Amino acid sequence: MKVAGVSYDINWRAFTKGASLFFPCLDPKAAKREIRPVLRRLKLKVVYKSVVDTKSGIRGLRIWRM
Repeated sequence: MKVAGVSYDINWRAFTKGASLFFPCLDPKAAKREIRPVLRRLKLKVVYKSVVDTKSGIRGLRIWRM
């Protein structure tokens, strides 16, 4: 899967309820549009939020599995 031009290899089976993933990017809305089709195909319920990582100060998109 590519998000903001970066290729990610994600083990979606290990993405359990309550877990989250952070995708660093400058345009979180565009990243959400790239990720959404994959999650819909896998029928995963998630919450998206545009955030700035508190530890590194990097902007991106965080998704939590519900």
